[in-house]
Amino acid sequence: MSFRLARATLPRAAIPPLRIPVRSLFTRAQGDAPSTVKKAVAGTLFVAGTTLFLVYYFDSRSAMHRYVVMPLTRHIMDGETGHKAAVKLLRSGLAPRDTQQDDKRLAVEVGIMNLVHSLVNRIVHL
Repeated sequence: MSFRLARATLPRAAIPPLRIPVRSLFTRAQGDAPSTVKKAVAGTLFVAGTTLFLVYYFDSRSAMHRYVVMPLTRHIMDGETGHKAAVKLLRSGLAPRDTQQDDKRLAVEVGIMNLVHSLVNRIVHL
């Protein structure tokens, strides 16, 4: 009896079909769905983190602007393009704001005028 004959005489149920598991990029393994508590905690952490990031972003004296945003801007854009982008950003209101008072040592007296904030206010309100 040859191998071919032996295989042909076996019943069909004895040979299990070959199944290869296939997963696409958007499928996930079988398991329990996340609980409502986990979803609530994750949502709360996301909202709190986003709020803290935005508060940090809109502070003009944060280190992110000095060490991340400005070096990236200088690396990506030339001076003229960076200036135009900065003007558009300032005009849109999405730029950080200076919320702290300037130091009194920065005041300059010119004649009878004390130039601490008056010059800055004139430039900003043009």
